Amino acid sequence: MYSLSKIIQSLLIGNQKSAIEQMKDADDGRKETTTIRFKPQTRAYLQAQSENLGISVSQLLNIIVEGVINLETAPKTNEIDTLYDRLILLFEVHGISILDTSRMLSKFGITLSKLKSRDAVLDSITPDLLRDVSSWFGIEEGWLIGKKEDKYRENSGWYKNTEGMALYLIEMLIRYRSVEVIAIKRDGIPLDLAEALDDNSSRIDVGFILKYKVEINGVRFYKYEYSEFQRWNYIKCREHLKLMFMFMKELDNHHEGFNFRGCSLDDNTIEQLIRRKLFPSQIEDKLNNNSWHPYDLTDGILSTYNEMDFEKFITSYTSAPMKHFTPNIGMHGYCESWEVDVWAGTKKSHHYLYLHKALVDIYELYHKDKS
Repeated sequence: MYSLSKIIQSLLIGNQKSAIEQMKDADDGRKETTTIRFKPQTRAYLQAQSENLGISVSQLLNIIVEGVINLETAPKTNEIDTLYDRLILLFEVHGISILDTSRMLSKFGITLSKLKSRDAVLDSITPDLLRDVSSWFGIEEGWLIGKKEDKYRENSGWYKNTEGMALYLIEMLIRYRSVEVIAIKRDGIPLDLAEALDDNSSRIDVGFILKYKVEINGVRFYKYEYSEFQRWNYIKCREHLKLMFMFMKELDNHHEGFNFRGCSLDDNTIEQLIRRKLFPSQIEDKLNNNSWHPYDLTDGILSTYNEMDFEKFITSYTSAPMKHFTPNIGMHGYCESWEVDVWAGTKKSHHYLYLHKALVDIYELYHKDKS
């Protein structure tokens, strides 16, 4: 549905500049009278709203029209207001106090006293601040500055990339020590029944949200990541989902820092999540329902699972001998290489460019003959 401002903009798109110039030259004290004909239901709505506000219909129309004109002719002001509001909102929805907000933003010159002033905060905003804050929370920088409506990036894709997703989860465990993955499905028909009935008509979306604690300038908070949502009804998606379910079940069994569970959500919430328009922190109560068990839906996938490197990943990372994986993080926050120390009688150090190579090689060196 289009907003009133968008409708008027589409009608006047060619004359907006002229309208602005006329407004500049207009006498503030001079008003013109005009006649507008409304449909009965429109008039009734306006009458009801004006009575609720205690003003006349003509005054209400003035407020609506002037508000729309202000929105359309003052985009820069709105953009600045949006930037400030979204910046502060990010810290609030992640449960970060005003004191901790100032600690996190201190390197940009934003102190506790400055946070009291909208203008002082706006004057301190720089491209570096926007980039860092977006990275801290995993947010689209375009959303932060008001250019996009999708709040979150989609960092981790599993469809046609199951081993890549598995490696990403292990990397998150190495870097953050504790990771929770929530498998989310749409309320309604159970997934096992949908599979048995070969239901291709219903839209049964399944995806993942990752949750783990990060620390910025001494402040710890939960960071969330969206993974992709795909249709359980589609056999290829279902196969890849089952592979992920089995891998995460095994990782959950072998590493105390990993937690894997499932929850069901209503259609509206699912649609908002698919479009990455919700802060998961705002629906924590819904995410905690634990209404289904993904690891019960892994039948028929074992042979495919065993053909891949999942078992090698888990064994290399979780089994003796003791190991320490150290990522070398580049300036943009990505792992550029890995150092792996292994204590098997004596300490041995290994260097790898990629985690996949590290885990498979460590498996071949220290576990293959024992499996």
